Amino acid sequence: MFDLVILGGTVIDGSGKEGFRGDVGISGEKIAAIGQFTPRMGHQAIQAEQLIVAPGFIDPHTHSDFTILQDPFAESKIRQGVTTEIGGNCGFSVFPINPAILPAVRDYTRFFPGEISWNWTDYPGYLQEMREKGIACNFGSHVGHGMIRICVKGFSGEAVQAAELEEMSRHLRSALEHGAMGLSLGLAYAPGSFADLRELIPLGRVAREFPRTLIAVHLRDEGDGVMDSVGEMIEVAEKAELPVHICHHKATGVRNWGKVEKTLRLMAEAKDKGLDLTCDVYPYTAANTTLVSLFPKEDLTAGIEGLVEKIQRPSEKVRITSHLQSQAEQVGGWENIRIATVKSAENKKWEGKNIAEIGVGRKTNEAAALMEICLEERGAVNIVLFYVREEDLEEVMRHPQAMFGSDGKILRKEGPLGEGKPHPRNFGAYPRALGRYVRERKVLSLPEAIQKMTSLPAKRLFIEKRGLIREGYYADLTLFDSGKIRDTATFDYPQQYPEGIEFVLVNGQVVLKKGQRTKALPGKIITRQ
Repeated sequence: MFDLVILGGTVIDGSGKEGFRGDVGISGEKIAAIGQFTPRMGHQAIQAEQLIVAPGFIDPHTHSDFTILQDPFAESKIRQGVTTEIGGNCGFSVFPINPAILPAVRDYTRFFPGEISWNWTDYPGYLQEMREKGIACNFGSHVGHGMIRICVKGFSGEAVQAAELEEMSRHLRSALEHGAMGLSLGLAYAPGSFADLRELIPLGRVAREFPRTLIAVHLRDEGDGVMDSVGEMIEVAEKAELPVHICHHKATGVRNWGKVEKTLRLMAEAKDKGLDLTCDVYPYTAANTTLVSLFPKEDLTAGIEGLVEKIQRPSEKVRITSHLQSQAEQVGGWENIRIATVKSAENKKWEGKNIAEIGVGRKTNEAAALMEICLEERGAVNIVLFYVREEDLEEVMRHPQAMFGSDGKILRKEGPLGEGKPHPRNFGAYPRALGRYVRERKVLSLPEAIQKMTSLPAKRLFIEKRGLIREGYYADLTLFDSGKIRDTATFDYPQQYPEGIEFVLVNGQVVLKKGQRTKALPGKIITRQ
């Protein structure tokens, strides 16, 4: 007798193989059997006729570590069919924390939605708070190189000294000893951007001391320097002897469109030489980042406070304006930079507007308008950048070393996590991939796409007994109608949940039932095995 039977569905098991008609029997947290069953063989039964029964989607690239404690029910991700979230990406993690500079860290990370408590200093402390609250989805985290650097050296742009590198190594070892998945680099963001190979390779070799770990990286430059940036990480993979995973791989700006063909070739050639490189991709031609990232990196060496001070100096404005104009040219114009979220009520009217529109509204030039908002919000601004080519996006999706990742976070339709005009990927990435790019554009077959959402990220992250529908595997399952699944979130109206996902199970418990979230919190902490 099973606890639950799923009857009459088409099982696409995550391996890349075609689906088959089959029933799934679940006992406790795990899949007990796959075969032909009847309703009487389970204490509960789900009739899954007309539905695809797939492994729960594993999102290898999220920033949900900043929001999951604010919504343990993981509303916007469970409704996408995501059952496992990996945070701590792009060099940002919520640990380790040096209490002496916590106010500066709070300032630096205020662009994330809601408010985080910071009731911990290390990974075990953060996980303890999560265990006490309970979570609906499974969760694991990398340790962010940027946060390690801030913890040891503040926001300084100077090279690390030997003693500082040893202290950074100590923080890294501690996080990995307590189960962090790997080392996350955010080389496009200060202060991680100040690190060179003399810092990165030794830290990579520290990570190599631990089995089944990796480096996940936001490249130093996804635009004009994307080729060199991929080459840099191939060198890190070779010298640190670690797998490297390139996050949200793309080539940004019109003059760089088409370069993904070359960067993907570099990755394939590295693989042929025995290196282990992979990447993830989200199904949108627009990115989401912090407004502060548009400013010169050297202006962030004293954190947000230092940036605010420099923007206010008349002697610095000409230099900063020139830099911002070059940033606008890189993305194809000011109209391709849109304000997504702000903190103050006064500036809410600019959410969803691009910088060209805001300049007109404020009766000033675009660079001045951008600087004014940065000052008024003290850097706590999210932006959306429209600068990726559709053909490039699809080419990355098709590549055998690529998998899907949202680069999103847990949000809601209401409350502090429901404010502004955030990137729609937070609400619709996985349904969009299955609706637009599988059913409509036929970029991938359904089994191929599901594999890129399940077993490939599980393999990349060394997550055992998840990502496939197999006997003895955890019962993380997503049941959806392949003819109806679609995203409804848009850039103008992002807080919209998708359609077509009927049931989601995490560790054998139903967290989404007939499209409605339950009160179950069965998620587990995923640690490096």
